[in-house]
Amino acid sequence: MGQSLFNINDVIAKNPSTVTLGLIIQEVLCANDGACYAEMEKYLMPPGVSGSRFFDQSEAVNVLLRHDAEQDSPRLMAAIKSTQSLTRIVLWDKLQKELRKIGFQMRHGRLVGVIEDKSTKSEQPEEQVEAGQPDIA
Repeated sequence: MGQSLFNINDVIAKNPSTVTLGLIIQEVLCANDGACYAEMEKYLMPPGVSGSRFFDQSEAVNVLLRHDAEQDSPRLMAAIKSTQSLTRIVLWDKLQKELRKIGFQMRHGRLVGVIEDKSTKSEQPEEQVEAGQPDIA
């Protein structure tokens, strides 16, 4: 294969859309068997590490950015540098949104549980009720 003129990941990072950022965040969270999320979880769960929800959220974003930097082509920091509107607080909002989409329950910026997995429940028919005479009072 020949050398390409442009790096597609750099082009995507310089023109991030909401969907693209969500996918990038999800990829970073899941990379290396979920290493990013595993490191980040202690900052998300109550009572947190620092005692301040805002400091813990900042640390969660730092963990996300550090794991993104360890990827072959880091895209989140490139998106932050190229887009003035993508600040760390906006990145926290995007991270929290992705965690919710994945299936985590968040309340007041803290992880409080996971959404019930309904795909594994077997379909059990409701109890058969015999059609009989209605009760008459």
